[in-house]
Amino acid sequence: SVRSIQNQSLKNIEIIFVDDGSSENMTEILQYLMETDPRVRVFYHLKNLGLWRSRIDGFLYSKGKYIVFFDPGDYYEDNYVLEDAYNLMEKYNLDSVKMAFRVIGDYTNISDSKILYHADVNSKIVYGGENIENYDASIFGKSGNIWNRFIKANVFTKGLCLLSYGMLNIYQNMIDDFYFNKITNKVSNNFLIVDRVGH
Repeated sequence: SVRSIQNQSLKNIEIIFVDDGSSENMTEILQYLMETDPRVRVFYHLKNLGLWRSRIDGFLYSKGKYIVFFDPGDYYEDNYVLEDAYNLMEKYNLDSVKMAFRVIGDYTNISDSKILYHADVNSKIVYGGENIENYDASIFGKSGNIWNRFIKANVFTKGLCLLSYGMLNIYQNMIDDFYFNKITNKVSNNFLIVDRVGH
């Protein structure tokens, strides 16, 4: 998973790990990654605080213009995924981009592996304005996941601010990924969904 990020053609990136109270062995691995790759930074939790808090802290620790959440088991098969997403967001001034993906193994198993494919730039659907909440997610498979979505950082910040002030009406009793997506949708003016995977 880590190597697939480090080997991306887009080199000017931050790679932020949130160590959510992991084992001593993982701490050693993260230390090694920091020593061998200056793009790697680690945010440590003294105890396990869960996925929601880990993602928020990782985001708040970041400095980039765009963010993407990346879970253990995720993998970029092609080395130009981040560059493609970046170019699309820059070209169309998008608030976010979602890419198609496939699942390897049993999705219900915590050890599953997910591959996020290279996007076919000519296969895109742009949503915006009043229909941003009404797109047909079913044609994008498990589109409720957050790890296949690239988000403009200031848009996500706006969503978190409105959420903290109780100004976003979002049903909170849902899994983290759907909740993050809802926050992003509520404050986005537009986003792009790439509707098929490339090779």
